[in-house]
Amino acid sequence: MRVYHIVTHFDLGGAERVVLNITSSKKTNIEYHIFEVVRGKSKFTKLVLQEMKANSINYHRSVISNNKLGIIIFPIYFFLYNLFHKKPNVIHTHTEIPDLAVYFYLKLSKLFWTQSKLIRTIHNTQLWNDWKFIGLTIERFFQEKFINIAISSSVAKSYVDSYGGRDLEVIYNGISISDQKPFPALKLGKINILFAGRFEYQKGISELIQVILKSNNPFLHFHIVGKGSLSDIISKTLKSKSNVSIYESIYNLSQFLSSFDYLFMPSNFEGLGLMAVEASMHKLPSIINNCTGLNEVFPEDWTFKVDNNNVDHYVKILDNLDEIDRNTLGEIAYNFVYNQFSIQSMQEKYEEIYLS
Repeated sequence: MRVYHIVTHFDLGGAERVVLNITSSKKTNIEYHIFEVVRGKSKFTKLVLQEMKANSINYHRSVISNNKLGIIIFPIYFFLYNLFHKKPNVIHTHTEIPDLAVYFYLKLSKLFWTQSKLIRTIHNTQLWNDWKFIGLTIERFFQEKFINIAISSSVAKSYVDSYGGRDLEVIYNGISISDQKPFPALKLGKINILFAGRFEYQKGISELIQVILKSNNPFLHFHIVGKGSLSDIISKTLKSKSNVSIYESIYNLSQFLSSFDYLFMPSNFEGLGLMAVEASMHKLPSIINNCTGLNEVFPEDWTFKVDNNNVDHYVKILDNLDEIDRNTLGEIAYNFVYNQFSIQSMQEKYEEIYLS
């Protein structure tokens, strides 16, 4: 059986990590291929390529660096590839640029051969923010032709609320427990707080800034990892602060998680709080906003859950961390996610669908 995964690009991203975890399966009767629609060109692309080579995963690079042009060219390339090679039994696409590219491919190829089984994983609670009208057309087509799978209950609910259709199956993304290394830039004698995510509204950047500026705990040091449209605001407000370190990116950040004392996630919404799941796998407690997609990866009575992204509540928590039994919280978080988010479980559920 040949399963073709379609991703936006070979880079450091949540959807790409899910695909790498699925295709690292050792099931011998499935031949995996990964195609990118747009050519990845970040400093992490080379490392992603190395990981695919190490796991003997077949991968296919795009020659187009522009998103829109990549969407147009990919269907032609993918059609020609399948015309002269063995056709896939399964095409598995990962929202949203890959969805649009595969939609055009299916329109191009429908007259030439029987369609493969079509599967699509939905990774976000909000879809098609820049292409609303196109999104409505795509979703009608996908509901008719595809097996749609959500990465969390909140993603499934948001999708049905927005686009209707049948309830979606939920397959949680699998997370591995990484070998841990000491983080070289840790501040000794401080409580090291990690924030890692895109500098966008979704991740609660405004609340992050306000909390750092309002906190009165002199022992806190914030390590902020990410980039995005709000990078300038982060730089202007926090770069000069002595209790803040800013990093554009840290490859394989998961290998350093146990070095930190707490993870801070003031997200306004999440498809699934994978960063929090990874943290819990390494017994790193998280301070979170009680939002959809994030609250479902913690027990209902989680101590560090804040309603409505309340800045004053965050500040109160951070200013009183000396009263918290961090190790016990780490164990509670670990026990909650360990069975539910294993890579093996995720692989088996997807492979059951492929083979059915």
